Amino acid sequence: MWATVDAYHLDGSRVPQFYGKWPFVRFAGVQEPASMVFSLLNALCHLSIVLYRSKVPSSTPLYYVWHGMALVGVITWLCAAIFHTRETPLTEKLDYFSAFALVLYNIFTLTCRVIGTDFKFPIALAALWLIICYCYHIYYLSFVLFDYGYNMMMNVSAGLLALLSLELGDFPPLWWILDAHALWHAGTVPMTLLWYSFIIDDALHEKSPDGRGDVKKMV
Repeated sequence: MWATVDAYHLDGSRVPQFYGKWPFVRFAGVQEPASMVFSLLNALCHLSIVLYRSKVPSSTPLYYVWHGMALVGVITWLCAAIFHTRETPLTEKLDYFSAFALVLYNIFTLTCRVIGTDFKFPIALAALWLIICYCYHIYYLSFVLFDYGYNMMMNVSAGLLALLSLELGDFPPLWWILDAHALWHAGTVPMTLLWYSFIIDDALHEKSPDGRGDVKKMV
């Protein structure tokens, strides 16, 4: 592969993707080192739920909803790290399926925050709809057609408000290490930390009698 890359350079041509993948320099057998490291960092960021537990009482609305998000987040990013370490049909499915689960769970948290967890019936309906959507997505990719375009369309549609600019603006890897996907993973690390800071402040705000409360800032 690298002989072909060198030939493109000598010819002054743009290096293409090989079977849909950019060429990467491997470290210790890891296929995409930067994406793997940033995926692990994202998984670690979701352990900020420990800080959330230390600051927020369990009686606070969405307390257990955020615990669910942390669990799904850790699983998703570990699956991503495994996929970027070694790409196989199994690790690819684990990465795509877990990522879509996180996107849908984020929609569920938004629904809970807007409607309120006291309204059990609409929350249950929203959860049921999201579960059906997820099951259909998995069924279609597993038993009908593993369509990359369809998978991307579903994730972009569900995560329309997420930070997707780096992910969609693909370019050849810098130094054959950092591509758009890796930089997107890097960009979500500080965003995840900020998100946990926000949900701590938001929870304490909701819990306070006057709606403002003495909010502790995340350090």
